[in-house]
Amino acid sequence: MVVVCVAGVLSGCTSTRIVSTGSVRTGIQLGAVPAPLPLDVLVVADNQQHNVLGGKLRSMSWWTERFVTSVAVRSPAVNLWSHHVLERFVEDARTDGLKLVLHLGDATDIACSGEFDVFVRSMQRATGNSIPWLMAPGNHDSALAGNINSYISKPPEQAFSDAYGDENFSWSGACATPDGKSEALTKELLVRAYRRGLEAQGITFTPAPPDTLKDDAENCALWVGRAADATSPLGRMEFQAVHRDCTRVGDAQDGYSGNVKAFIAQRLKLPGEATALLIDSSDTGLARATPYGFLVRNPALNGDVSDAQREAIRYLLGPQGNSAPLVVFAHSPWAEMKEGARDFLMEVGAMAFFSAHTHLRSSVLLHRTGHAERGLLELNVGSIVDWPIQALRASFALPRDAKGASPLHVQWRALGSLEGDQQPAWMARCISDRTHHRGAETYQRYLHADDPLGPLQRTVWTAEQVLLEAAPTPVVQPSAGIVTNVTARWRQMAELSARIDRLEALMSTDANARDYAVCQAYWAAEATRFEASVGERARAKGPASHLASEVSSAVLTPVTLPSPAAPVPPR
Repeated sequence: MVVVCVAGVLSGCTSTRIVSTGSVRTGIQLGAVPAPLPLDVLVVADNQQHNVLGGKLRSMSWWTERFVTSVAVRSPAVNLWSHHVLERFVEDARTDGLKLVLHLGDATDIACSGEFDVFVRSMQRATGNSIPWLMAPGNHDSALAGNINSYISKPPEQAFSDAYGDENFSWSGACATPDGKSEALTKELLVRAYRRGLEAQGITFTPAPPDTLKDDAENCALWVGRAADATSPLGRMEFQAVHRDCTRVGDAQDGYSGNVKAFIAQRLKLPGEATALLIDSSDTGLARATPYGFLVRNPALNGDVSDAQREAIRYLLGPQGNSAPLVVFAHSPWAEMKEGARDFLMEVGAMAFFSAHTHLRSSVLLHRTGHAERGLLELNVGSIVDWPIQALRASFALPRDAKGASPLHVQWRALGSLEGDQQPAWMARCISDRTHHRGAETYQRYLHADDPLGPLQRTVWTAEQVLLEAAPTPVVQPSAGIVTNVTARWRQMAELSARIDRLEALMSTDANARDYAVCQAYWAAEATRFEASVGERARAKGPASHLASEVSSAVLTPVTLPSPAAPVPPR
């Protein structure tokens, strides 16, 4: 989710200058790749899996939607079935030469462990455990609603009281589920969960060698990950990662957590031989709210790479630095990265930068960086669940010229609903067959109803009538040992959870049921597309850019050009 810059004063936002198309001085030429390349890398982002069973949050309000971003609150159909849209994007790409999936963060919405579990299962199903997938964390993956990562731990009983009682505005409460299996996804829990996803793909982690990679931070330890089998897909890509694992400091019941220092940085060789670096741009330190409501170090507005992560990146690139053209993948857009982080990435040789976060139309931006007037190509990919529902297919190649230099050829194709996009097969079906379309007014966001539970229940009941022929509701029993004071609201949520589980079981085996789910999510995003956020309006006034559907390739020359000579003073 993007949070608006208000006159650039409170947000810490920065600006960049745009390089003219085809500029020789910057080494960037758009539309110059002479022949088609295999689009074997899929780039997706911002599916924002949402826990529908927890308590309310103040950030999910009319004020936030109107004055900050229109994606703070979504339709129940999107929140229920966005993971099926993610799976369809990946599955469609698998049939067409896919070799790698890169997710650029915000896999979760509130930042709950249960949300991330759904995301990982979706990636494993969609890739068939045969296509490797990697992730660069986003601000929503370890900060409450993408903004605050200070956390006070609470026992399950208190979390349930927060979620289903009167005081229901906490991170714990928003992540609660009737089965007690979901909790707040703080930074160290996120990186550990993602590490388990890497280990399931054959990556083995060992303690970092202290002679070349040191970490003096209290309660933190560095681990290095590599493929156990050099012939595996990630082994052939020479994948490496550095995981900084940090534990909570102080009294977990009363104090802020020190786990925000955790991060993961990853390096691999892309199909086509270019080097890829996946950075953790949510490495911003403690982000908390002051007594007056202002946010300190809001990760939604201040993408960063800590000093410790910079050292890890240098380690991954090797003692001699990186010799191949470097493509950086991150969640935060270039203009929302802090200046020191941008300078560092240029120093280590970044030539192209793939980002997400904005939830706007996938676009191509050219930046002049100030590093000997070198240019940087940025491709910002839209959300796969918010309109216009987009992803990118990309390829990278290093054809050598007669002088032995290796320009980087980048080619891409926008996938989605816009004119000029390649329309996925599942999306074409939703557009052509609207048998189960319920009318645009029924897909509105939660906040258009007095009780947010009502639209959610009606969406589930309608799905039951269509897919299960109004099967009887199962008997739901409270989970033993989790809740001591079961409220009427908890019983409602437990019953709803059972209904959703039953629908998901059907969708896992019935193609028609899955088609129903993805089309409901598509139609819900379509119905609310007219509500442009303040962030989108601010972006429209910013630097000029190209839509990714309008320009489809670029040639990047890896030459550090000298700064322009100083003018000769008049005599």
